Amino acid sequence: MPASDQNDEFRASLPSWNLVDDCVKGSAAIKSEGTKYLPKPNADDNSAENTTRYKDYKERASFVNFTGHTKSGLIGLVFRKDMEVDFPATVEYLVENANGAGLTLDQLARDVVGEVLEAGRYGLLVDYPAAEEGLTAAEVTALNLRANILPYKAKSIINWRTKNIGGVSVLSLVVLSEDHEAIFEDDFGSEIKEYHRVLRLIDGVYTQELYDEGDQLLFDSVPRKRDGSVWNEIPFIFVGAENNDTGVDKAPLLDIAEINVSHYRNSADYEESSFMVGQPTPFVSGLTQSWVDSVMKGGVILGSRSAILL
Repeated sequence: MPASDQNDEFRASLPSWNLVDDCVKGSAAIKSEGTKYLPKPNADDNSAENTTRYKDYKERASFVNFTGHTKSGLIGLVFRKDMEVDFPATVEYLVENANGAGLTLDQLARDVVGEVLEAGRYGLLVDYPAAEEGLTAAEVTALNLRANILPYKAKSIINWRTKNIGGVSVLSLVVLSEDHEAIFEDDFGSEIKEYHRVLRLIDGVYTQELYDEGDQLLFDSVPRKRDGSVWNEIPFIFVGAENNDTGVDKAPLLDIAEINVSHYRNSADYEESSFMVGQPTPFVSGLTQSWVDSVMKGGVILGSRSAILL
């Protein structure tokens, strides 16, 4: 099977994750999906008139972002008090730079909580720069070798597997989808390509492989710890809404997102009905053709700045 193969649980959960994600992003994201969230009236009618009607039908609908507001509120409740961090001095740098790109530990924790609310899971990978075996602590410090905590959203963790070793279930495979920017030769343009990072336990040794979008192996390596020794486990942990295991937990915000979309559809129907039958329609009775021609001159002008001569 190719590196891009997806776990059954991943495929089953992806529609729910996309739903919550779109709801959290708000009205623009929901409406950009068109008929995915708002079915077209007279769906079999492909005429220009019906297409224009659907555009107006969608624009009049109101999407109130209950899902996004709930997420923000719950994150605020979790972090209403500052985190207490008790790290050894050797890894205190993680507090200010957890991922090697300037993301603080506090912000990483907020991202974890937010994503767990949306998808019910998150992934954290401990990554460490290549090091020679047998380095002393002083040499590690001198070389400025630092571990990083790399975050992965649920939609980036496309495959995983465990196996029983000595009566204990251990993680034996994780496949991560990553976006890599390919710069054009002129240095101005670029395009995003999807690569797959494979974390694998082979004969008790943790290895990494990187595959391009055509599932061609780009490189493989054996990551090492700060002292240069190999890992006998995959340094990746799942964070779940219920348990921190490989199982996919239900997204806490899913029910709210489903109600949110239902409310959006109801709003579209209500606004359409109000537009069609809720506007006052003036009518004039008892007219003669000569009166219409001489006074009305083919129409009626409404408003206080106009007069109808009787």
